[in-house]
Amino acid sequence: MKKSRFLCMVLAAAMVLSTNIFKFDRIRAEDKIYATTSSPAIPVTVGEAVNLDDVMIEFSSNVYFRASDVNITVSDDSKDALKVENGKLSAGIAGLHSIKAEKNNIVKTVYVVARAGSEDDFVLFLDDFDTGLSDEYKRVEGFSSDIYVEEGFLYLKGNSLRSPRLLLPEFLDAFGDYEIEVVGTITEAAEPTRWVSIMYRSQNNNAQYLQMCVRKGATANNGLEIAENTGGWTVHKTASYKETIDSGKMYTFKVHVEGPDINYYINGEKVLSGKLDGYVRGGIGLQANNSTFKVDSIKVKYVAGKPGKAGYTFFEIVQPDMGIIGGMAMSEFVESKEDLARIEELDIKPANIIFYMDKDLNATDKTFSKPYMGIEEAVISLMGVMTPTFYINDEQTANNLGDFLKENKLEDCFVMSSNPELVQIVRKKARITRGVIDFTEKYLEKESVTKDDLMEIRGIVNSNMASVCVIPSNIASRENVKFLYERLVSVWVNESDPLTTKKDTYNLLITGAHGIVSDNSRLVYETAMLMSGNKLLRVPLNVGHRGVPSLAPENTIEGALLAYEKGADVIEIDIHLTKDGIPVIIHDANTSRTCNGVSLEVRNSTVEQLKDLNANSGRTDFGEIKIPTLEEFYEAIKDLDVLVFVELKSTERELVTALREATLKHNMTDRISVITFHTSNITNMNREFPEMSVGYLMGASATGATSDFQTRSVLNIIQPYGTTYNPSYNYHSKDFFTKANMRGITTWPWTINNEVVYTYFLAGANGITTDTCQILAPFTKFLNVKKLEHKVEIGDSIKIEASRTTYGREEIDASKDVRVIFLEGEELATLKDGEITFKDYGTVVYALEYTHEIDENNSYTVYSKPVTVTVEELPVSSNTWLIIAIAAGVVVVAAAVILFIVLERRENNTLY
Repeated sequence: MKKSRFLCMVLAAAMVLSTNIFKFDRIRAEDKIYATTSSPAIPVTVGEAVNLDDVMIEFSSNVYFRASDVNITVSDDSKDALKVENGKLSAGIAGLHSIKAEKNNIVKTVYVVARAGSEDDFVLFLDDFDTGLSDEYKRVEGFSSDIYVEEGFLYLKGNSLRSPRLLLPEFLDAFGDYEIEVVGTITEAAEPTRWVSIMYRSQNNNAQYLQMCVRKGATANNGLEIAENTGGWTVHKTASYKETIDSGKMYTFKVHVEGPDINYYINGEKVLSGKLDGYVRGGIGLQANNSTFKVDSIKVKYVAGKPGKAGYTFFEIVQPDMGIIGGMAMSEFVESKEDLARIEELDIKPANIIFYMDKDLNATDKTFSKPYMGIEEAVISLMGVMTPTFYINDEQTANNLGDFLKENKLEDCFVMSSNPELVQIVRKKARITRGVIDFTEKYLEKESVTKDDLMEIRGIVNSNMASVCVIPSNIASRENVKFLYERLVSVWVNESDPLTTKKDTYNLLITGAHGIVSDNSRLVYETAMLMSGNKLLRVPLNVGHRGVPSLAPENTIEGALLAYEKGADVIEIDIHLTKDGIPVIIHDANTSRTCNGVSLEVRNSTVEQLKDLNANSGRTDFGEIKIPTLEEFYEAIKDLDVLVFVELKSTERELVTALREATLKHNMTDRISVITFHTSNITNMNREFPEMSVGYLMGASATGATSDFQTRSVLNIIQPYGTTYNPSYNYHSKDFFTKANMRGITTWPWTINNEVVYTYFLAGANGITTDTCQILAPFTKFLNVKKLEHKVEIGDSIKIEASRTTYGREEIDASKDVRVIFLEGEELATLKDGEITFKDYGTVVYALEYTHEIDENNSYTVYSKPVTVTVEELPVSSNTWLIIAIAAGVVVVAAAVILFIVLERRENNTLY
């Protein structure tokens, strides 16, 4: 019953706000025009008005508002073509126009595709190339000699070196449901297997896309393909056509894509059909592979939007950008409809809303005793722009919630509890849901925590299929937060008291946490905006890939020690198991590549046999180097301030057992995390070493029309295993890292070398795995001040002094290069020539910031802890008291004399 009710409301409900309480209308889809995420347009015939009551606008995934209930304005460039009045929309000119739809401070661009009364189709785009090639097209690959217009035809000429690709105008990227008609042919091909294609739902500047592939020899079994490119090819389905493509004949190639449904046509005949999820919308383009594509015209037709086509609920977070590298999610608890109404009106919306849930899946207050809204209404109330977190405190609620999330495919949410077992119950039922374990109550009264406390937090998070820990602000120092996220645990800091001061807010920000839970998201935003620059609050780990192979032999103790000297925070190593059951550090299963051509299979060799080899990888300047055992490696680095990522290369369970035994023996549990390409290793780790953090190595897997949907593709892969995301670095945008961190996904890309390091360092990767860790050595990690509290008098001055710590572990004076941020009491002080002088009593709080210039185009800013200055009133000296006493005495004597004179005169006046 709950399932059908929820789906009805989410997939076919309009939300109408009345007296700040949400109401829901059940809408018959056939009676409405839907401007959806994948077809954000309203079809209009010139001279015929559309009633805005009949238009539903999708503001986020499966969250709709009536057009009559939102604020509609005509875009500036469409004011001559469109008119909105009396609840109706009309067009006076055929073509593509646009409007802006605004609801609760969320603005969406909606296109209006207008046709003349004599036309059959609603056309989004049409080009017959009679006037050449417009500047709105974008060449992704190929030169002007490869892509050109001649005599009214577009040519793409591919060769053995290049496959020219041309993207249609960028506005089409906003669509995903459309019909593409290309009239053209293949005039030349190096061989019958060569092809041309229509690319669609293209992502990230054509880094990923789907395509209709048509081979010159179209009669082959794979003459036509539904293919996907994500840096490599995946062919999903193939078919053949009845004839070879004739260079002297024009064909109409058509792609009709609607939701997951894909249909290909040639000359009106359906030739291939398939289904493919994951790509909601994206651009359109053409490509020629070692062939020539001659194109007479391109037409892109509107396809009517249909609600709920995607079949899942995933949100598009609108928390404003705070300029923080990697982002930081703001979260707020909601305990009533009034709380929700307040947040709805905020122009600064948090990324995440936390609902307390009872066993009947009602949102309640924090006592779990005052229900105010069902789970369906709670989810829909977030308008698809904030993610829900469900806070639970008993087993029945956990089971009910897990069943509900699974049945309703509600993927983009967290489950949170102070009881780790409840989180695990939900995670086992709803595998994509993210787990959050709340340690607020446990540590709220503690002034400090130990390393053992932090390791306990890590172990509880990992062993209960969670990815996020919540710690109270009183223990959330920069050092403690860093300890946890360096060990692959996402951290939210909870300010359980009302957040009212910029100092307290600033302290939360500089922890570097992935999220802040408070009652004042606006203050968090405003305080962040006081901090200038590209804000580096969460310092990425510098991960030396197999040590520092650009300078020393890989996977050796010598290389590891050099990597540490060159600034590595983490040494990444690879381990295999020997014949005698000893884990040794080597990448390949065979010794040939790293041991100067001597070929031994590691698994079939003893440690003694392997120790006879020279593992210097041909680097004669290093002399003879031995393959180290894992235990030898641990002994070599045990006294260094460096962590270890251990990659499990082989898949036998015995390797996990040996790793655990060696790690416990050398007391290195707090120093390592484990990474692997193999899900069998993840399963074995969960069984034998459940408290250990594990990263899942893979190729780039973030696909989707937006960064939000890219995170969905990643969650589908990693969440069933409860790991971090450790991909090949390609195709990950800054926005992806931000949205992933907001969802508790930490991303650890590999292998990034040379200047490419800068891009991913500034994009928000949690760590940079590199062969060239020395590049980051001069980069600034922290800004330090010597003293955090001062007491001064009026007129006193404090000299600004600061130092910066680099990845190379140098401390460098930065006093002359910092800027001051006043957080409190700025009116009590003046700043001049590197000194702060205090002119009135009270409290002044300030912090320092330093901008590190990487090069002329790239920089980032780091921040000190806040400094508190108490300006005291001047103390009164003993001499001052003497002066005051004498003055008081003089006043008393003078008063007595005056009184005596007055009385004498009165007496004399009386006698006469």
